[in-house]
Amino acid sequence: MSRREFKRRRRGPAGDGLFDDVKSAEVLFGKSKSGRDDRKTQQLCRQVERTLSLALSGGFGDLVLSELMVESVVPAPDATRLLVNLRRISAGESGNRDANVSDIYQRLERISGALRHEVAQAITRKRAPELMFRIVAEPEVQP
Repeated sequence: MSRREFKRRRRGPAGDGLFDDVKSAEVLFGKSKSGRDDRKTQQLCRQVERTLSLALSGGFGDLVLSELMVESVVPAPDATRLLVNLRRISAGESGNRDANVSDIYQRLERISGALRHEVAQAITRKRAPELMFRIVAEPEVQP
């Protein structure tokens, strides 16, 4: 019996395309992903969050950057690239509110290499993850 004939005989009844290919099993049962990978990614995000919080609290000699607080770090799409969500400290805590968002992004771009270096020293990985930044809008206070 040739391979082609064997494959035809293995299939279920006509119209039952459920087991035609390997991907149908992924549809039914989901992709197999070990919990260890997810746990390690979350651990990495927490380490990067702590490191960036400490690094930005110094502000690199820039008052505008010292106003930023790391809100969260999430993988985007995986641990090779991380999205850092930043929030500006409210005006009551700091007086320098003149900088607009595009100016903050430019300042972050200028020091992104130094921030990535800080992260690389703090974690134990072959390659330091790329960092992307997003300024999160402050929530509006309802009276």
